Amino acid sequence: MVAVAGLVGREQIQVKRWKLPESEEGAAWAVTGPDTALEVRTRVRRDWYWSWPLLPALLGGQPLDSEIWHRGPEGDHRVAGAAGAIRCMRPTAEGVVCLGYGATRVAWVFRHGSPMPEPPALLPASTWRVALFQNRLLGMTAGNTVLVLDQDRQHGAQLTLTQDAGRSVDALLAGGRLVVLSNRQPGSAVSVYALP
Repeated sequence: MVAVAGLVGREQIQVKRWKLPESEEGAAWAVTGPDTALEVRTRVRRDWYWSWPLLPALLGGQPLDSEIWHRGPEGDHRVAGAAGAIRCMRPTAEGVVCLGYGATRVAWVFRHGSPMPEPPALLPASTWRVALFQNRLLGMTAGNTVLVLDQDRQHGAQLTLTQDAGRSVDALLAGGRLVVLSNRQPGSAVSVYALP
Protein backbone atom coordinates (compact mmCIF):
# COMPACT_ATOMS: atom_id res chain seq x y z
CA MET A 1 0.00 0.00 0.00
CA VAL A 2 1.45 3.37 -1.00
CA ALA A 3 0.34 6.90 -0.05
CA VAL A 4 1.74 9.93 -1.85
CA ALA A 5 1.19 13.50 -0.56
CA GLY A 6 2.32 16.81 -2.02
CA LEU A 7 1.27 19.90 -3.94
CA VAL A 8 0.89 20.08 -7.70
CA GLY A 9 3.77 22.02 -9.22
CA ARG A 10 6.15 21.48 -6.31
CA GLU A 11 8.93 18.93 -6.36
CA GLN A 12 8.71 17.94 -2.71
CA ILE A 13 6.43 14.96 -2.15
CA GLN A 14 6.05 12.58 0.76
CA VAL A 15 5.74 8.83 0.10
CA LYS A 16 4.71 6.24 2.68
CA ARG A 17 4.65 2.48 2.05
CA TRP A 18 2.93 -0.14 4.16
CA LYS A 19 3.61 -3.83 3.77
CA LEU A 20 0.46 -5.91 3.43
CA PRO A 21 0.20 -8.67 6.03
CA GLU A 22 0.36 -12.23 4.74
CA SER A 23 -2.77 -13.93 6.09
CA GLU A 24 -6.12 -15.39 5.09
CA GLU A 25 -7.85 -12.21 6.22
CA GLY A 26 -9.18 -9.80 3.64
CA ALA A 27 -8.01 -6.19 4.05
CA ALA A 28 -9.35 -2.79 3.03
CA TRP A 29 -7.52 0.50 3.56
CA ALA A 30 -8.35 4.16 4.23
CA VAL A 31 -5.35 6.52 4.24
CA THR A 32 -5.89 9.17 6.94
CA GLY A 33 -2.68 11.18 6.68
CA PRO A 34 0.76 11.25 5.07
CA ASP A 35 2.00 8.49 7.39
CA THR A 36 -1.18 7.01 8.91
CA ALA A 37 -3.86 4.64 7.65
CA LEU A 38 -6.78 2.55 8.85
CA GLU A 39 -6.77 -1.09 7.83
CA VAL A 40 -9.95 -3.16 8.09
CA ARG A 41 -9.20 -6.87 8.50
CA THR A 42 -12.05 -9.31 7.81
CA ARG A 43 -12.04 -13.06 8.35
CA VAL A 44 -14.64 -15.82 8.08
CA ARG A 45 -15.66 -17.44 11.36
CA ARG A 46 -15.28 -21.06 10.34
CA ASP A 47 -16.14 -22.47 13.78
CA TRP A 48 -19.78 -21.34 13.48
CA TYR A 49 -20.50 -23.69 10.60
CA TRP A 50 -20.20 -26.82 12.73
CA SER A 51 -22.26 -25.36 15.60
CA TRP A 52 -24.92 -23.74 13.44
CA PRO A 53 -24.76 -25.32 9.94
CA LEU A 54 -27.83 -23.47 8.59
CA LEU A 55 -26.82 -20.03 9.90
CA PRO A 56 -24.83 -18.98 6.80
CA ALA A 57 -27.79 -19.86 4.56
CA LEU A 58 -30.23 -17.97 6.79
CA LEU A 59 -28.03 -14.87 6.95
CA GLY A 60 -27.24 -14.91 3.23
CA GLY A 61 -23.51 -15.47 3.67
CA GLN A 62 -20.83 -16.70 6.00
CA PRO A 63 -20.44 -15.15 9.48
CA LEU A 64 -17.58 -12.65 9.58
CA ASP A 65 -15.41 -10.93 12.17
CA SER A 66 -13.83 -7.58 11.31
CA GLU A 67 -11.29 -5.36 13.06
CA ILE A 68 -10.07 -1.82 12.42
CA TRP A 69 -6.31 -1.39 12.86
CA HIS A 70 -4.57 1.99 13.02
CA ARG A 71 -1.20 1.90 11.24
CA GLY A 72 1.12 4.81 11.93
CA PRO A 73 4.60 5.86 13.07
CA GLU A 74 3.87 4.71 16.64
CA GLY A 75 3.07 1.20 15.41
CA ASP A 76 0.04 -0.87 14.51
CA HIS A 77 -2.76 -1.42 16.97
CA ARG A 78 -6.36 -2.63 16.96
CA VAL A 79 -8.84 0.19 17.68
CA ALA A 80 -12.29 -1.36 17.04
CA GLY A 81 -13.99 -4.58 16.02
CA ALA A 82 -17.39 -6.05 15.20
CA ALA A 83 -19.11 -9.29 14.32
CA GLY A 84 -19.85 -8.78 10.62
CA ALA A 85 -18.26 -6.68 7.92
CA ILE A 86 -16.80 -3.18 8.42
CA ARG A 87 -16.40 -0.67 5.61
CA CYS A 88 -14.60 2.66 5.90
CA MET A 89 -16.01 5.46 3.77
CA ARG A 90 -13.89 7.74 1.63
CA PRO A 91 -11.68 10.01 3.82
CA THR A 92 -12.64 13.71 3.89
CA ALA A 93 -11.00 16.82 5.36
CA GLU A 94 -13.04 16.23 8.54
CA GLY A 95 -12.01 12.61 9.02
CA VAL A 96 -12.99 9.03 8.22
CA VAL A 97 -16.20 7.20 9.14
CA CYS A 98 -16.30 3.40 9.32
CA LEU A 99 -19.58 1.46 9.41
CA GLY A 100 -19.99 -1.99 10.96
CA TYR A 101 -22.59 -4.13 9.17
CA GLY A 102 -23.55 -6.54 11.97
CA ALA A 103 -27.00 -7.12 13.47
CA THR A 104 -26.72 -3.50 14.69
CA ARG A 105 -24.99 -0.84 12.62
CA VAL A 106 -22.10 0.83 14.46
CA ALA A 107 -20.35 3.95 13.13
CA TRP A 108 -16.85 4.97 14.25
CA VAL A 109 -15.52 8.46 13.50
CA PHE A 110 -11.76 9.06 13.21
CA ARG A 111 -10.90 12.77 13.01
CA HIS A 112 -7.73 14.35 11.56
CA GLY A 113 -5.64 11.16 11.53
CA SER A 114 -6.41 10.39 15.18
CA PRO A 115 -5.44 6.83 16.11
CA MET A 116 -8.56 6.43 18.28
CA PRO A 117 -12.20 6.82 17.21
CA GLU A 118 -14.76 9.01 18.94
CA PRO A 119 -17.42 7.12 20.94
CA PRO A 120 -19.34 4.95 18.45
CA ALA A 121 -22.84 5.76 17.22
CA LEU A 122 -25.49 3.03 17.04
CA LEU A 123 -27.63 3.34 13.91
CA PRO A 124 -30.71 1.51 12.58
CA ALA A 125 -29.99 -1.92 11.10
CA SER A 126 -31.00 -0.78 7.60
CA THR A 127 -28.30 1.96 7.46
CA TRP A 128 -26.16 1.35 4.39
CA ARG A 129 -24.11 4.55 4.13
CA VAL A 130 -22.64 7.15 6.48
CA ALA A 131 -20.74 10.41 5.98
CA LEU A 132 -19.33 13.24 8.10
CA PHE A 133 -20.26 16.88 7.40
CA GLN A 134 -19.80 19.93 9.62
CA ASN A 135 -19.32 17.79 12.77
CA ARG A 136 -22.54 15.93 12.08
CA LEU A 137 -22.92 12.29 11.08
CA LEU A 138 -25.28 11.54 8.17
CA GLY A 139 -26.73 8.07 7.77
CA MET A 140 -28.85 6.75 4.91
CA THR A 141 -31.19 3.81 5.43
CA ALA A 142 -32.80 1.33 3.06
CA GLY A 143 -36.17 2.74 4.18
CA ASN A 144 -35.35 6.03 2.42
CA THR A 145 -34.67 7.82 5.69
CA VAL A 146 -31.77 10.21 6.25
CA LEU A 147 -30.42 10.52 9.80
CA VAL A 148 -28.52 13.64 10.90
CA LEU A 149 -26.76 13.14 14.25
CA ASP A 150 -25.08 15.92 16.21
CA GLN A 151 -21.46 15.58 17.33
CA ASP A 152 -22.53 13.92 20.61
CA ARG A 153 -24.17 11.11 18.51
CA GLN A 154 -27.13 11.17 20.96
CA HIS A 155 -29.25 13.95 19.39
CA GLY A 156 -30.25 14.77 15.86
CA ALA A 157 -32.97 14.70 13.25
CA GLN A 158 -34.54 12.06 11.04
CA LEU A 159 -36.09 12.81 7.66
CA THR A 160 -38.13 10.14 5.88
CA LEU A 161 -38.37 10.97 2.18
CA THR A 162 -41.63 10.49 0.29
CA GLN A 163 -42.10 7.97 -2.52
CA ASP A 164 -42.10 10.78 -5.12
CA ALA A 165 -38.63 11.88 -3.93
CA GLY A 166 -37.20 8.65 -5.37
CA ARG A 167 -34.53 6.47 -3.80
CA SER A 168 -31.86 8.52 -2.01
CA VAL A 169 -28.30 7.70 -3.09
CA ASP A 170 -26.26 10.50 -1.50
CA ALA A 171 -26.66 13.33 1.00
CA LEU A 172 -24.65 16.23 2.39
CA LEU A 173 -25.06 19.32 4.55
CA ALA A 174 -24.70 22.76 2.97
CA GLY A 175 -25.53 26.07 4.60
CA GLY A 176 -27.50 24.45 7.42
CA ARG A 177 -29.67 22.50 5.00
CA LEU A 178 -29.79 18.85 3.97
CA VAL A 179 -29.14 18.23 0.26
CA VAL A 180 -30.21 14.81 -1.05
CA LEU A 181 -29.46 13.24 -4.44
CA SER A 182 -32.18 10.75 -5.46
CA ASN A 183 -32.84 8.42 -8.37
CA ARG A 184 -36.36 8.57 -9.77
CA GLN A 185 -38.14 8.39 -13.10
CA PRO A 186 -37.13 9.74 -15.59
CA GLY A 187 -33.73 10.57 -14.00
CA SER A 188 -32.08 11.97 -10.91
CA ALA A 189 -33.14 14.84 -8.67
CA VAL A 190 -31.48 17.07 -6.08
CA SER A 191 -33.73 18.09 -3.18
CA VAL A 192 -32.97 20.59 -0.40
CA TYR A 193 -34.58 20.27 3.04
CA ALA A 194 -34.53 22.62 6.04
CA LEU A 195 -33.27 21.02 9.23
CA PRO A 196 -34.96 21.61 12.59
